[in-house]
Amino acid sequence: MPRRPTVQEVCARVARTLHQERLARNLSMTRVAEGAALSRQMVSYVERGLRVPTLDTLVRIARVLEIDLGATIAEAMREK
Repeated sequence: MPRRPTVQEVCARVARTLHQERLARNLSMTRVAEGAALSRQMVSYVERGLRVPTLDTLVRIARVLEIDLGATIAEAMREK
């Protein structure tokens, strides 16, 4: 049976995806932070995996990036 990823691994994968999506859309951390009504530092912490964000924080960032948060989390939870 394949091993399920740990919570830490899922969080790291989601953070990596958010970072990649921000770069793909050529958005600065400042722009994402302003659009999400968060501090730039919080966006940085989330992207680098230094903070485990609340659902509210993830939803705010996902809206600015125009990504499907549910699909992002589901993908992060798949075995790799």
